[in-house]
Amino acid sequence: MSNLSSRSFPECQATEVWAPNFDEELWNLTNLIQGLGACVIAFDVEFPGFFVDSLRGAPRDRQYQTLRSNVNLLSPIQIGIAVANHEGAVVGLWGFNLHFDLLSDLHTGSAVALLNDAGLDFACHRCSGVRHAIFRRRFAELFLPMLDAAKPRCQIVTFAGAYDYAYLIKLLHGPSLPETVDGFVSLVDGLFPCRCELRDGLPYGSLGSLASEFGVPRSGRAHCAASDALLTLRLYHAAFVTDGCAALLAPHGCVDSFQISSTMFRHPPGLSVAMPYGGLACGSASGLVPAERNISGRSWAMQARWEACRGIGKVVPTHLWCVAAREAAFACVG
Repeated sequence: MSNLSSRSFPECQATEVWAPNFDEELWNLTNLIQGLGACVIAFDVEFPGFFVDSLRGAPRDRQYQTLRSNVNLLSPIQIGIAVANHEGAVVGLWGFNLHFDLLSDLHTGSAVALLNDAGLDFACHRCSGVRHAIFRRRFAELFLPMLDAAKPRCQIVTFAGAYDYAYLIKLLHGPSLPETVDGFVSLVDGLFPCRCELRDGLPYGSLGSLASEFGVPRSGRAHCAASDALLTLRLYHAAFVTDGCAALLAPHGCVDSFQISSTMFRHPPGLSVAMPYGGLACGSASGLVPAERNISGRSWAMQARWEACRGIGKVVPTHLWCVAAREAAFACVG
């Protein structure tokens, strides 16, 4: 098996986008994706905290209402977008800085302190941030039609992305989220039908700790949207992709970031057949993610297969649990 530490992670410099260069960089992003035969797009949203706490184990509707209350009250601050080509090479990284005024926009002191420490300049967000109305109009004119045309060949990736999707929906569809979780999921399905939620396959650990476990270095500072989007993209490739094939992808992915299993927004369909970027079923199950991982505490989708692996010890080579997951996938769709 190859060594994850031998992977190459070139340093990536994010393009910082403010009101003066918003049109130019949105055009550059759109043209880049249009020119790629297939791509993976990771995104991350930074926002100013939580006003309503979520209760662990609460019913799905209750947890969605918590998300809805927070998102309706607050405004996003940054959106990070990282793009990789079909070979997994990062070809673009942007940080979109939105208008945010500490004097008038709701926020929590702890969140602002965290983002200040990460390097966010709230004075610039107040003076030069992209206005939400302009973001909505230009994204609707340029980015969304391009994304709609590219749906069959664009994979959207998030890490614990429920709030990321929710803030995007708020930006693109108005100040209030749909009243029901089904209405929310319908909007997400319409905009991002081909998506992967990394938390479905990696249910334990933070983005930073999982990246370290897989030997993926961070470029930039934590809690900066562009840096987090890039780390999400690289973790996706390190954990689930080999030779252009993606393993362990649910058909839609769970838009979940608050202690909800994959059953929250749709009944768990099991894992889909592993798909390469082109959208065809991938036949080989060997060589996926060459690393060793502890089998305890993994996602529900692989638990049944791991039960059969207990006889060989607590640690199972990753290529074995990937094979097991793939067998489960074929069992689900067969």
